[in-house]
Amino acid sequence: AFIQDVINQKHSTPVSTKTVSTDKKKTETQKRCSAEELLANKTVYLCYENGSTSSQKRIIQMDFEEEHMEYLPLKSTYDPLKISYTFKDDTVVLPISGLEFVHQIYKKEKNFLYVKSFTDGKESSYTLRYYFKKEDALEFLKTIKNRHLDQSQNQAFQNSAL
Repeated sequence: AFIQDVINQKHSTPVSTKTVSTDKKKTETQKRCSAEELLANKTVYLCYENGSTSSQKRIIQMDFEEEHMEYLPLKSTYDPLKISYTFKDDTVVLPISGLEFVHQIYKKEKNFLYVKSFTDGKESSYTLRYYFKKEDALEFLKTIKNRHLDQSQNQAFQNSAL
């Protein structure tokens, strides 16, 4: 029985599986976006794809300058925040008030980038979008508002039917 277990183990994990998975990892690495190439010395408009209703109503302008990123919510009376940042592969690292915020670009679309957010290594439930043009971000905001309006109307209709 012991020998049969050893034979089964050898047959269940062939050497080629490791080679394939290693090749797969290399392919995935090559597909990653370079945050620096996409964002250095550019302005993007951050929108929340999901999350609280109040966060989904905001657009945040992010100007990636040489040493700092200027962070400015549109329709705000505040001065822009200047935040130091670093690029690392497909991420932007933003150290703020002792916390490390990391935005990882995981997919590039024609008009925007899909971004995952992490705080001190823990993934947030928010999905972000970095739009290249302000007009596209504003259009997305309208879509979100309409989605919330449709959900509210459906809920009101369901409540009135009871």
